Amino acid sequence: LRLRVALKVVRRGLDTADVRHRFRQEHRLLAALDHPHIARLLDGGVTADGLPYFVMEYVDGEPIDAYCDRRQLPVEARLRLFGDVCAAVQYAHQRLVVHRDLKPSNILVAEADGGTGPPRPVVKLLDFGIAKVLQPDRLGLSGLFTRAEHRMLTPAYASPEQLRGESVTTASDVFGLGVLLYELLTGHPPRPRRPPAPVDPDPVRPSEAVRRTETVARSDGTTRTVTPADVAAARGAPTERLRRSLAGDLDTVVLMALRREPERRYASAAELADDVARHLAGQTVRARPDTVGYRASAFVRRHRLGVAAAALFVVLLAGFAATTAVERGRTAREAARARAVADVLGGLFAATNPTVAQGDTLTVYEFLQRSEGRLRGELAGQPDVLAEVLGVIGGAYRDMTQFDRAEPALRDALALRRATRGPRHPLVADALGELATLQFMRDDLDGALATARERLALLRSLYGDGDPRLVPAYGRIAAVHLQAHRLDSARVWLDAGLAITRPRQRADPERHLGLVGLDGWYYAETGDHAASVRVAREILALHRRTGAPLADVALAERILGDQLFETGDFAGATRALDRSLADYRRVFGPSSRYVALVAGHLAAAHAAAGHAALADSLFPVALASKARFFGPDSPEAGHTLLAAGRHALRQGRPAEADRLLARAEALWSAARGPESAERRQASALRALARYDTGQRDAAADTLEAIWDRARNDRPDRSRAVIQLALRDLRRRQGRTADADAFHRAAAPLLRASPLRREVGPPDRRQ
Repeated sequence: LRLRVALKVVRRGLDTADVRHRFRQEHRLLAALDHPHIARLLDGGVTADGLPYFVMEYVDGEPIDAYCDRRQLPVEARLRLFGDVCAAVQYAHQRLVVHRDLKPSNILVAEADGGTGPPRPVVKLLDFGIAKVLQPDRLGLSGLFTRAEHRMLTPAYASPEQLRGESVTTASDVFGLGVLLYELLTGHPPRPRRPPAPVDPDPVRPSEAVRRTETVARSDGTTRTVTPADVAAARGAPTERLRRSLAGDLDTVVLMALRREPERRYASAAELADDVARHLAGQTVRARPDTVGYRASAFVRRHRLGVAAAALFVVLLAGFAATTAVERGRTAREAARARAVADVLGGLFAATNPTVAQGDTLTVYEFLQRSEGRLRGELAGQPDVLAEVLGVIGGAYRDMTQFDRAEPALRDALALRRATRGPRHPLVADALGELATLQFMRDDLDGALATARERLALLRSLYGDGDPRLVPAYGRIAAVHLQAHRLDSARVWLDAGLAITRPRQRADPERHLGLVGLDGWYYAETGDHAASVRVAREILALHRRTGAPLADVALAERILGDQLFETGDFAGATRALDRSLADYRRVFGPSSRYVALVAGHLAAAHAAAGHAALADSLFPVALASKARFFGPDSPEAGHTLLAAGRHALRQGRPAEADRLLARAEALWSAARGPESAERRQASALRALARYDTGQRDAAADTLEAIWDRARNDRPDRSRAVIQLALRDLRRRQGRTADADAFHRAAAPLLRASPLRREVGPPDRRQ
């Protein structure tokens, strides 16, 4: 195999015992890091003359600042590359590793084959030679790794606490990212390149820095003069336009990352990346006060770029009235209607103005709460406008899971549509679709099915069979059947919809994507996880082709990771779930229900893969997050409790396993009944934990009783898990022949599953 690689070798004369030991520790650390934006470790060994070395992926690239300047990349492209750097740093932080030396020379950008398109830039983070491991014992690394180099740093990129010799945390890397971002945007360092003092003056705002002429010291001791013209040319924009693009959000984001006090910076690299992503999407960033004026300006930017429903709420009122006024001949009646909507908008903003409200700022939910009654009153004489507004309000409430507030708004919107447009109108069908979605989300499956069928009948009467506009109704009916586990019925509706969308998928990818996602759900419900993996990959390919929102990509990565996990491909599962977690954090911030969900799945994947230290660090975080966002007695918490208990049992910690599995047992008994599959699995595993803590007779009796109730069930994974527990019990009891019999019965059902490591490869003699 011929492969171009990079070699790192201890230099002759510096090969002291401490250096050799730290070199080996770096080798082990890199082996624990597997991320698309971190240069991969390939091999390692010792040279013929006894010098240790390791082999790295060769990155044929150049430092990120030079790459951006040579190609005159605009601000937006630089921010996207910076987001990839943050993703790599966040990945390392999740594995308790602080890089401590983030600078352009350690961040290379190479160009990968773009397929049919132009080459695409790929960021690679290098050199963890002075990294700090926050909990060395979790990665099997000694304390020497962190102590030996605690004062090694690059002064121009080091945080104030590093310069003062204080404790280094992930906040130090956030500061380093802030320095990098400042230079990428402005071409200037945020502080002088002379050896900085522990307390330097605060950096000037990036929007002001681009106007400066400054002599900057290079790392090789030479100097260069940076002028406004140079900076502007390297970013492909005149100086004044560049200054305006940095003023406001980007000024605030960069300066927050560069705050002297670690606790006042972004809490993580993911939070910094999230604000950068929010700025690119025209959304409000979290680094500045959430005033009404600022929210309004972000609404306008977001609407202009065609993203975000919040902007739609504000702009829709005026836009709808103005558009219909043009379409209906600019009559006096429509002009009056437009003026009325403008008056309502003015009143809403006045009511939420912080000067009037004495500094009170509003969330979107509070804004809707305070506005709905006013809108109903002021638009009572304009039912068409009110129907549109109530539909948007109801949809917003629904997406915030405020179902009791959403339903009246959506039902009133439907009634107004029927009254103003007649019973057979496309807008009535749209309103029925919104209502069916609400009913499905609140688990009213009978209501959702009835509403979806009513919508389908209306659409058929309008457009006939086979029209693409019928597809969302097919999808909703299929989803209801899937949720109710009526798989045969779901298959009928999916096939009917896919027959329409597949021939048109290039011209109409959105409709096709909706049905393909349900197709993956169907295969997961039937246990055909390999088919689910194929569907998930198809969805990801469609997302990449259509430039889907990052939240949609994150969902597809999560589904792919979950299905790879079910097939036993744990390496692929952890990679997909890592990408999903990073994307969700960029979209929703470091703490959300989506982040909690993926964290639990990632913990289980690492546990199944045998990455014990990573699983130990992730399970407590996932359990706390799921309890917060889904509730301590939710099925989501139950799944993670079950996985964490199994992991503790496998790691030889039976008391911890007993505690976790007892909680899982009680939760599943209350949620789905004492004979549910989840409850039986928790009870069987807990019996093993109790056996290992000395309660042998009681534990054996419990497990035997579970098997007596399950032995006549149809063979499936749940029954096989109980058989596996009985195998382990028989082994503990020394009954080898019985253990082998249970193993042979369970193995065929578990080899393509997260438990495949426990049953091993097929016995070729069978």
